[in-house]
Amino acid sequence: MSQGGLTLRSADTFSEGDLCLLVDRRGRKYLLELVQGAVFGTHTGIVRHEDLIGSAVGTWLTTAGGSSFLAIRPRPLDYVLKMRRLAQVVYPKDFGAILWRLGIRPGFRVLEVGLGSGSLSIALLLAVGDKGRVVSLDIRKDHAQRAIHNVSRFFDGACEPHSVVVGDAGSCLRGSAKFDAAVVDVPEPWAVLEPVTSLLRPGCFVACFSPSALQVRETADALESLGYAMIDVVEVLERSWYVRGKAVRPDHRMVAHTGFLTVGCKARPAFMAR
Repeated sequence: MSQGGLTLRSADTFSEGDLCLLVDRRGRKYLLELVQGAVFGTHTGIVRHEDLIGSAVGTWLTTAGGSSFLAIRPRPLDYVLKMRRLAQVVYPKDFGAILWRLGIRPGFRVLEVGLGSGSLSIALLLAVGDKGRVVSLDIRKDHAQRAIHNVSRFFDGACEPHSVVVGDAGSCLRGSAKFDAAVVDVPEPWAVLEPVTSLLRPGCFVACFSPSALQVRETADALESLGYAMIDVVEVLERSWYVRGKAVRPDHRMVAHTGFLTVGCKARPAFMAR
């Protein structure tokens, strides 16, 4: 399926070059890129890629040793947790909080400062669609190259609505282009908020993602000093549940703290009503 530069394979059968997610009976997941002649080894036998190429999506495949795997196309949730990374990723549990608090919808132009490994870029691109654009900035060339690879791999090729700039935010965030939303994921968000603000349309939102509460304090102070309104801080925690027969209880592990999200709305200067 093509979205004007965003290509997602959606056929009912796998083809060579497709991404395939294998899920075993215990819920363990393995991400493959299907290549003719390649094999995926398990302790109970091997899975030949050629057996998956041409097979229907959603099929159970059983190895000679009796292990069963469900073969499906990876969701963004699965892909970003399995893709190779050089930097920590924004976790899927935080995507919704970011997208909804920024109000992102199809056609938006979004500025992303701190590209990392590209996980959030994928979520942003899916949200803005073929009519929108995501401009990502990262100071490290190796991070940018890895992220470009991860994003293009998920979208099955070059991703036209995604632009990547390598360089320091202070010198790169200049120009007349205006954005409908901005995301900042760098160690010192307050240091780049002034140039980010100059590119953000009034009435639009910026979201800063930070792992430390001390970063949140500095970021909130910077937003207030720049005249932002509706400053809000949230943390998203995710807990799954164990459901087997009559046993229903919370799992012993959960995806707890990954980061704080500090959001603010760019406001125009106040005026006296008549």
